[in-house]
Amino acid sequence: MKNIWQKFNKLLSGCLLLVLISLLGACNGAQSNPQKKEGVLLYFKNNFDQGKIGFNPSKKASLLLTQDAISGKALEIVCRQKWAGAALKVHISGSKALKIAFMAKGINFKRATLNFFDQKAYDNTTPYGYRFLPEKEWTPVLYYVDLFHYNAKNSGYIREKTVFTELRFWGPDPQGKKVILQLDNFIIYRGEDTAPPQKVEGLRAATTREGIILSWHPAQDNVFPMVYIISRAEGAGDYIKIAESYRPKYKDKDVKPGITYHYRVLACDFQNNLGPWSEVISITHRFPAPAQRENRESIYESDRKSYANHLRKVHAFGKGRVDKGLVVLFGDSLTGPTLYPRLVAGALGIYRVKAYGFCRANHGFWKAQSRKNSGQRKARVSLNNVWH
Repeated sequence: MKNIWQKFNKLLSGCLLLVLISLLGACNGAQSNPQKKEGVLLYFKNNFDQGKIGFNPSKKASLLLTQDAISGKALEIVCRQKWAGAALKVHISGSKALKIAFMAKGINFKRATLNFFDQKAYDNTTPYGYRFLPEKEWTPVLYYVDLFHYNAKNSGYIREKTVFTELRFWGPDPQGKKVILQLDNFIIYRGEDTAPPQKVEGLRAATTREGIILSWHPAQDNVFPMVYIISRAEGAGDYIKIAESYRPKYKDKDVKPGITYHYRVLACDFQNNLGPWSEVISITHRFPAPAQRENRESIYESDRKSYANHLRKVHAFGKGRVDKGLVVLFGDSLTGPTLYPRLVAGALGIYRVKAYGFCRANHGFWKAQSRKNSGQRKARVSLNNVWH
C-alpha cells in the first residue's frame, strides 16, 4: 500500500509539473487567445519594465535589461555571431491584418531584421523591406505581416492561413565589432488601430542654464505611444509645434531669459492616431543664453507659422477620404518593378508603400504599352482610390 501511495504521489507531482510548465509557456509566449482592446486584438505586449518575459537568446547572444530605454527599461540583445539574436515563442493563427510594432536602436545593427516562422508552411516569413535603424538612435518600426514573403521565394505574399510559432530577431556578422539591438515597447496585434493615446499627464518644466527641461508620464494606449509632439507659445503668441520626442522628455534650448513660455504635449501611436493635448504648463526662463551659442531657425521652422493653418485645412478636407498609413510613389518606368519601394518602406519605418511607374515614351517596349494606356490607367485608378 505504501508503494502504491508513493507511486501516486510521484505521478501527481509529475502532472502538476507539466501543468506548471504549460502555464509558464503560455505566460512567456504570445497568446493563442488574444485580448481585445479598443478595436484591436493583442497577442503579446511588453515594455520590459517587468523583465525579459517571453524573449530568449538565439545562438550566441545574450539578453540584458538596460536603463537606456524609451522609459523604464529596454531589452538589450548582444550578438556575438552571425544570425545571433533573440527569439519569442508564439502561437498565432492567421496573417490577415497582423502587425508587429516596436521601438528599436542599433549599434552596428543597421536594419530591423527578423523572421516569423509559419509552422503550416514550414518556412520562415520575412519583410520585403527591412526597416532602417540609424546608428544609436531610437527608431519606430511597424511591420505589416500579411505583406511578408516566404524565404523560399522572393515574390508574392504569405498565405492568409498561417500558424506562427516563433519570432526571431537576427543580427549581422560582428566581424570583431560590437553588435547590439535594443528593443522597447514591443507589441504584436491584429487589426487597424483607430484609438488615440490618452491625454498626457504629469507635464513638468524646469529652467536650467542649458534651457527648459520638460518631462511627463508615458501616455497610456491600447498599443503603445510611438512619439510625443511638443507645442510651445511664447508670451501671448500662438502655439507652434517645436519638436518631437520618442522619450517622455525634451530639452528646449531655444529660449531667452525673462520670457514666459507655455508648453503642451500630445502622444501619437504607431498608426498615427493623435491623442488630446496635455494641460498647459507655463514657465519663465531665468538663465542667460550661452554667449557662444547662436540660434538660427531653419527655413522649415520659420515657415511653420505660414503653412500650419493651410496644412490643418488640407487634413480636415481629407478626413475619411485617405487610406491611412499608405504612401504612394509615382515616377518613371523603373519606380515600381525595382527595389525602390522596398527601400522607401525601409526608410519610412511605419508605412505601407505602393509604387506605380509611368511609361517612357522614348522606349520601344513602353511605346507599345502606352498605346494600350494600361499602365497609366492603373495608376490613375489607384490614385483615385487613395484619395477618395
